[in-house]
Amino acid sequence: KVMRLAKALSTSLSVANDFDLIELIGEALGHMAKNSPVQHVEYLEGELNRSLDWLRGKPSSHKRFAACTILQQLAKNAPTVFFARINEFFDLIWGPIWDSKEMIRLAAGRALSSCLAVLKERTYHLQWYCFIYDQLTEGFHNSGEEFVHGSLLVVTEVLKYTGDFMIPRFKEVCKAIMALKDHRSRLVRLAIIGILPSLAKLCPDAFARAHMDESIDFLLKCMRSSELKSHALLSTGKLCLAIGSHLINRIDELTNVLKEAFSQSASVGKKHSRASTTDSVAEALCCVSDMVQGLGGPFHSHVYTLIEPMLQSGLTAELIE
Repeated sequence: KVMRLAKALSTSLSVANDFDLIELIGEALGHMAKNSPVQHVEYLEGELNRSLDWLRGKPSSHKRFAACTILQQLAKNAPTVFFARINEFFDLIWGPIWDSKEMIRLAAGRALSSCLAVLKERTYHLQWYCFIYDQLTEGFHNSGEEFVHGSLLVVTEVLKYTGDFMIPRFKEVCKAIMALKDHRSRLVRLAIIGILPSLAKLCPDAFARAHMDESIDFLLKCMRSSELKSHALLSTGKLCLAIGSHLINRIDELTNVLKEAFSQSASVGKKHSRASTTDSVAEALCCVSDMVQGLGGPFHSHVYTLIEPMLQSGLTAELIE
């Protein structure tokens, strides 16, 4: 019965043309892979072969997305089977990483993330780290949104899983990323917002010396954009956790930005429903929480000036926490 269900899901995957449905099928197959007995290994190998084949040539967008989804699930739930074909994975994943469709790039990023999690537990991984780094650098040399965004997704995962590997490459990566902060693409700027705290955490002192001020200026600029504001607030808080003591000279500026965020939400709340006013309040509250932890004593006196603006936005679960 289990294999009958697995084959039915596999058949559905080959004809599915809905991204949400593909993800659900992938999750189901991943669950089955995790709990499959040894005698079903051939079935898992078949799914792996098909997924890799779908990344060759120019498959349809849905098959490319499905391939990335299944590879992610196999790396996570059947790592021994997946690792046997890891060479081919690294040769083929760059097509979807740099695909013209955001959904496929994100799916490829998730597949790479699961792969790096597997690789981290293996002894011989330096050659692959070097290969990945060379590839992501190549993406930065192309100004197209899909290449730059794809490479930024890779940087995010590399920082997460490769430990000290990026330290000797820290200066080069920071320079490449900061050069993109004014990129015309919202997706690129959004990815940079998310990466900054990870870069700062990797080498706090070096980041603070070379890139702290331009990073804060960039985040403050992003806060003026309704599309980026919430993400910029969260990133600012995480940046305070990473390099808190270095940001003391900018506490007044950051406090004023938070006051403005709360007051804007409160004023909008008088005109619109509650649902439309709290888009960035939760993120602003998280930012305050992170700033308290990251900046410590020098920020404590400023917190009192934020209490009234925070309360003006209403009693929320985030505020109570």
